[in-house]
Amino acid sequence: MKKKEKKKKKSSAEKAEQPEKVDVGKTDGTVGASAVIPTTPSTPMTPPAKPSSQKRSVSTPVQAGQWKQEAIGKSWLEKADFFKAKNDYDAIRSLGVNVEAECKKWSANQKLNRSEEYPSLDSNLLKLDEYVNINQIDGVLSRPILMAQYPIAEHEGPFWKTVFDKKAMRIYICNSPGEDLFFPQVAEEFKVYGGMWVNNRHVSGANAGVTHASIEVLPPECSNSIISGVRVINDWAPLKVPPKNSAVVREIVDMMEYLKNAAQDETVLIMSLNGSARSAFFLALSAAIQKLEDGIEPCIADIVKTICVQRPKAEGSFNQYIGLYTAVFYYIGKKSKELSVKCDELTKRFAAELEAEAAKQSQMVTFSTASAISMTVTTGQK
Repeated sequence: MKKKEKKKKKSSAEKAEQPEKVDVGKTDGTVGASAVIPTTPSTPMTPPAKPSSQKRSVSTPVQAGQWKQEAIGKSWLEKADFFKAKNDYDAIRSLGVNVEAECKKWSANQKLNRSEEYPSLDSNLLKLDEYVNINQIDGVLSRPILMAQYPIAEHEGPFWKTVFDKKAMRIYICNSPGEDLFFPQVAEEFKVYGGMWVNNRHVSGANAGVTHASIEVLPPECSNSIISGVRVINDWAPLKVPPKNSAVVREIVDMMEYLKNAAQDETVLIMSLNGSARSAFFLALSAAIQKLEDGIEPCIADIVKTICVQRPKAEGSFNQYIGLYTAVFYYIGKKSKELSVKCDELTKRFAAELEAEAAKQSQMVTFSTASAISMTVTTGQK
């Protein structure tokens, strides 16, 4: 029996993956490749390390219309090295977590987790009345950021209660077709999740690759709601790079502008199905762009490691890790006409080296399989 639609309440604030093979592809500056990912060993996690990015002074006068951080961008591009990035990625992949000792709450609530492959640490899991798979990530941006998995069906209520309590006024969702969202998709529709009234006030922008929605959230027996700006980045498949760098960069710039003026008790929530690789990509790219704009050369390895020691397996695929570099190339190329040619060259070089690495990994797998078959046949003959 349908509930009678509630009268709209006035708002107090109206601000506005198991590893898999990844296909080669390039769209809008993005790069992809097939790669075989090794199994992560279970070595202990280390505390979050403060990124050791290098700050440089810009001695060249900035001309009218010139990007003020052009010298920083140029210096960073000159140091970009595919093989160093590969070594950095392998080192980050070697990080492990002692699930039995460090993820007790996650282990005790398996029925509320999307996957058994992406553990959540007790140390930075939000302390709530009911279990919700959301971690606070420190030391990446200027203030703590929340990272979360999609809530499972029939458990959306505690998730939206957390959104309300933590004042998550911006929610960025990395979504792939077939991954069901957890709020009304049509403007003026509402749903009640475990007593939480969730109303879609407005929807726009789906044709640009990102759907914007204004979602009103109201707990039971409460007269004041909040309105969260939800941004759904569409068609972003698990363990792959986003379909368009331009769409992701626009949302990152939106987030950075929001954070500049946001009240101290407000926060940003970044989500993907398992709350790991894609959401970490979005956060890591945000940090790299912020550092560039602050006059600091970003260290991709430091940024990703800082996230990974707080959200295990957030490094994702090697394809995604290299995609962070090519996304920064894209950003610098758009900010600086002088550096755009260099950025295009680096993007093509990294794409070629990524394909070569994928081919090498494929040959290794083929050789390993052939050797195993040969050994089986030989043993059988004996």
